[in-house]
This record gives sequence, C-alpha cells and structure tokens, in this order.
Amino acid sequence: AAWLVANRRTARLDVDAVGIFVVEGGRSVAADLGADADPVVVGLWLYGLVATLVLGQQGRAALHATTVEVGGVAVAVAGHSGAGKSTTALELVRRGHRLVADDVSPIDLDRRGPNGAPAALTVSPYGRPLHVWPDAAEAAGMVLPPDHLVVPGSTKAIVEAPPGAPVPLAAIVVIAVADPGRGARSVAVRSPAGAEAAAMVSAQAYRPVLVQTLWGAEVVAWGAAVAGAVPVHVVERPGGRWSVGEVADAVEAAGAAGTAAAGTAAAGTARAGTARARTARAGTARAGTAPAGTAPAGTAPAGT
Repeated sequence: AAWLVANRRTARLDVDAVGIFVVEGGRSVAADLGADADPVVVGLWLYGLVATLVLGQQGRAALHATTVEVGGVAVAVAGHSGAGKSTTALELVRRGHRLVADDVSPIDLDRRGPNGAPAALTVSPYGRPLHVWPDAAEAAGMVLPPDHLVVPGSTKAIVEAPPGAPVPLAAIVVIAVADPGRGARSVAVRSPAGAEAAAMVSAQAYRPVLVQTLWGAEVVAWGAAVAGAVPVHVVERPGGRWSVGEVADAVEAAGAAGTAAAGTAAAGTARAGTARARTARAGTARAGTAPAGTAPAGTAPAGT
C-alpha cells in the first residue's frame, strides 16, 4: 500500500516495504529506503509517481506516451493502457526509427514565441528503462539480455533506455480502439483541433487524476499550448483485430508531415531574414545618398 500527502510545492510518499520519498519545490528528492527494498520496485516508483511530482512542481508535465523519432522529429504515441503504444513503437523501431522515451514523455515548452506562445516543443528522454513484452521485443528484432530484469507481477522485460538528446515534437498520435460491435475493418484517422484537441492532450497527461488535482489550471493551459503548437491525430484501430502495421504507417505519415512542416517553417524564416537584410541595405543606401547640404539628424552642420 502507498500513501501520498501533497500540495503544489511539497509531497511525501510512503510506500510499504519500499520507503519514504519527499519531493520539495521540484528541486530535491529525499528517499529513506527500507533495508529490504527491491531496487526494481524503487525504480518503478522513482520513474513513475515521484517523477510526476517533480515535473508538476517545476511547472512541467509529461504525456502518457511512447515517443519515437521519425525523420528527425518526434512523434508521441499516446493512448490508454492496452491501446498498443509500446507495440506500435517497437514496430517503428523495427523499421529503423529511434525510440526517444517509453511510456512517459516529458514535454518542454519554449516560451520565446510571440505573445508567450511556444516557439518550439521538445520531448526529453529522462532515463526511464523500457518495459517491453518479450514477444513484442522479439517481433521488433530486439535481443533481450539473458539476465534481464522483469517488472514485478508481470512478464514485461526491463531494458536500459537508450541515451539521447531532446527531440523537437512534430505531432501527437492518440491510439483509440474501436468498439468491436461496429465492425470496423481498417484504421481510421482524424485530426481534432481547438478545444477538442486541447482537452485530449490534457487527458493524456501522465497520472492525469493526480496532476489535475494539484495543478488543474496549469495542466489545462499546458494542454492548450501543446495542442496549439503541434497537430493531434486520433488513429482508431479495429477492435476485433490488431493492426500494428497500419497504425505504424499512420505514425510515419505524421512524422513525414511534421518534417515537411519544419522544412517549410525554416524556409519561411530564412526568406524573412533575407527580406529584412535587403530592407536594411536599401535603408543604408538611401541614408548615404542624402541631398548635399543636408546633415544627418543629430549632427551639427559643418563650420558651426
């Protein structure tokens, strides 16, 4: 059993047979661990609830999503437990894409844009080990070490997370599972916008009940900022069969669109910079050809 006492700035988490964690101001985590605490279980708490508290106290949040780098940009694959986030991500890894973050994807907003809007969003790897089903790992061509650790109470393997730098976020893909009774036979994609997209992002925050209880207004604002900066796509897969290939295709398409958009934005910035430079040169030329006898403003006439 576990008990949590928390407010917006401090938190104390007591976990039976593990220990006590105290998080303060998003800057420090003190742990008083039991003598027999299982290091694997300690890691699960640290990279789960404790990390959520640290991010929230820092004014940050994470998506409950597995993020993959596709064509140089990040696509966050979100969805409720069992939707197929990890299986889709491993299929993308099998296709040659790079895994950035598993299950928990901290998103940082760079607020240097106009009117406080984020100029860029990045997903930051933060060291959480991968938790993968052995059959999914085998299908993705991942060779598990013979002595790999296992998530307690599960057969999921624990694998060291690959290192990496933050990656610019280009899109969020939310996997949904269609009601089998509808008889859907193929993957359907739609792209919500506005308030629907913002609410969807907020709902996909990691540990949504906790973060919305402690930092409700901030999570709503965070969801709106993220949804306003990158497209959100819902990929609904048939409920009666698993269609990982088609879902992975949709994620790749989102990454390709994000790469193209990034290229267009970069080209637009370059054109704007060139236009400003030309304007500056033209202004300099006009200033240098002022009529004779006219002194530049602020300069006393010669001979006075």
